[in-house]
Amino acid sequence: MQLLPLQEEGVKFLVERMGALLEDEMGVGKTIQAVVAATQVIVGPILVIARPLSMEDVWVSTIKQMDPSAEVVTANRGEFDYDKVREWFTDRSKTSRQWLIVYHEMLMTPTSRTTGKLLNDRASDFRSLGMWSLIIADESHRFASRKSQVTKSLWSIPTARKWALTGTAMDKSPNDYWTTLHWFDPKRFGSFYTFAKMYTKDVWLRHRRTTIQINTHAFARELLPYRLRRLKVDVRPDIPKINTDIVMVDMSHEQAELYAVARKATFLPIYPNLDDPLFIGSQLVRIARLRQIVLDPMLIEAYEVSSGKVAWLYTFTQSNQVPTIIFTTSRMFADSLPLVLDGFKSVSGSMKTIERVQVIKEFRAGKIQGIVATIATMSESINLREAEIAIFADSHWSTRSMDQAAARVHRIDTQHEVDILYLETPHTVDELIRETLREKKSVRQLVEMYIKHLKEK
Repeated sequence: MQLLPLQEEGVKFLVERMGALLEDEMGVGKTIQAVVAATQVIVGPILVIARPLSMEDVWVSTIKQMDPSAEVVTANRGEFDYDKVREWFTDRSKTSRQWLIVYHEMLMTPTSRTTGKLLNDRASDFRSLGMWSLIIADESHRFASRKSQVTKSLWSIPTARKWALTGTAMDKSPNDYWTTLHWFDPKRFGSFYTFAKMYTKDVWLRHRRTTIQINTHAFARELLPYRLRRLKVDVRPDIPKINTDIVMVDMSHEQAELYAVARKATFLPIYPNLDDPLFIGSQLVRIARLRQIVLDPMLIEAYEVSSGKVAWLYTFTQSNQVPTIIFTTSRMFADSLPLVLDGFKSVSGSMKTIERVQVIKEFRAGKIQGIVATIATMSESINLREAEIAIFADSHWSTRSMDQAAARVHRIDTQHEVDILYLETPHTVDELIRETLREKKSVRQLVEMYIKHLKEK
């Protein structure tokens, strides 16, 4: 397979660095760049930490194509052939590469519910083998939390080289980069608090505490040596365009009345149909309940109240018989909507990985018109280039999750224009979410502007 010129630049970037962050836009081909770079500079065992849905379809297929002589071992149900992998470290006479592909959750260390102490150290399976030639952290934004066991486990595994792949490293502030930079160079980026004090500041805006960025130019200069980012249009100027639009969808009359009552309520019932319902007054829970009502009152067991968004989706998919992906934040909505829409199937966290893969294969083969998927399960490491339309029935609070989901349908090898529609109900919590996402994106765009300026200089 022939790489595009800017993909060759990405390979060169990885080869020249012991710690590198490849932050190309989703769909540019980070996996193939990483595999090709490894074939040029690595001999020995390589650990890839990826998403379960991408292990076979993306990583294994790419390695077989670009590194056919390599050995590949994948994790299955949280286990892998430890004895075979151990041979890689004892027999150093081999001149090829050996790939072990596991998923992020395998680095999690369970804790006791009663004592809170660690039950076992999952990362010890990887540490005890010895020094890895290379670790590739795919979807590295999943390691953004400095306090998570997954991140600490990644830091603890010895390796000569460290490559991180993601399309969206920063969600809301420069602090999102710290865990990756600390992994690359713990001496230079030793203290999170020093880093945060240098580049961010907590302020109160609109009665809430918000982290804003400061010293953006200095931060961009610090990040530049470790990070490379290109957009799909940079790599392939003739790529079909992506069309985005916000579609205003009114609530039904009964739905609007229910929303008005819920908005004024001080306390909202968690289970309203119980004889003795539970109540809670948390602001976050109130917002979550309002989001459910706007999306579909069925989510709060108001089965007699119709949903404006469900009615719109039914009419739209009936009149537009093209491959379509519908994204939502609600697992219950994803599981129930295909009961209303003909030719659609669900992909959500309530399904096993093998079941999700089967639905995706049916969609790509043209056997079903579309998929209703939760953003959490379908926002990373999946190629859905056959889709012509993507619809967000509601929005996630994270710009990272929203961008990742949209990128599933607009890839570097896309052959047709893609329409992305965001459903929004006016004068509701939908507007609050859109404004929050806009503020987060402005932070990311400012960092991009300074990095571009530094490169031009």
